[in-house]
Amino acid sequence: MIRPFNNGDTEDVPQHLNEEFLAQDATIAADATARAAVDLALHGTGRIETGTVLTIGTGLSCGVNDCNYLVAGTLGTLDTTLGYTVVALPAGSTRYLYVDGAGAVTLYTTRQAQNPTGTWYAGEATTDGSVCTAVDDTDADRVAGLADLLSRMVAAEVAIGTYVDETSIADRLDDLEAIVAGGGGGAGQAFWQHMQESVSSARTPEQMAQAVADADVAAHVAALHAGETPGGGGSTPVEAFDTDAGNQSRALLSYIRNTDAAGAETQVDAVTIVWGKYGDGSNGSPDFIDRVNSTWEFGA
Repeated sequence: MIRPFNNGDTEDVPQHLNEEFLAQDATIAADATARAAVDLALHGTGRIETGTVLTIGTGLSCGVNDCNYLVAGTLGTLDTTLGYTVVALPAGSTRYLYVDGAGAVTLYTTRQAQNPTGTWYAGEATTDGSVCTAVDDTDADRVAGLADLLSRMVAAEVAIGTYVDETSIADRLDDLEAIVAGGGGGAGQAFWQHMQESVSSARTPEQMAQAVADADVAAHVAALHAGETPGGGGSTPVEAFDTDAGNQSRALLSYIRNTDAAGAETQVDAVTIVWGKYGDGSNGSPDFIDRVNSTWEFGA
């Protein structure tokens, strides 16, 4: 619409028309920028279409396929790459590709924690000494369009449908939920090996059982040896848990020392040593002492 001029003035009509057209152009541009900003806020940065982003090129190169994308700027703009873009790559390396609003591609040696300002992530490319061996655009930034969301949902459903051991997560949830009902068969399975002792202790039942077993063994050993007393003349120590056997051994040793030096020969599956009487090679008796390795010494 052309605004009316004062007092029917028809002078400078071309100038007034030009101002109107410029204002209209500015309005259209502002509208496009605003719409792009809204799209960016709603859908994020990245490629708009589904499909392949990167392809293996000739020699040490890869290609970024022509596509529409949203990229963050002052307010955000709707851009398109300048046709199929060939990207030169260094030999023997992996590079991460980021595309800016003009379609220019920048290579990085590592995946950036955040996209460099005004860019979207297009994927990675790997080379050997002479050619591009692989490209991966699995994690390329993609605008959250309906088609892409549906594709990701299908992939997620496939991943969820089969667990590592091909047991569906739904089946495993049924097992866990059956704990409430209890009962026999498959009900009540709690997968105890993955539980932990408490909120403050991450020990598993297996680790707890091992700790208890170790403590019991240590306590048992301590109890067995707590009553040991040195035997006279280098005899075997008397264990507190077997007082009767200890008394019999002491009686035998006293008998050999004071009454019959050959009394030990009545014993079976045993070695008896009474210094100066029997078992040390004295008085013609057997010598049960290891003269090379033993540290035993007779003490009166």
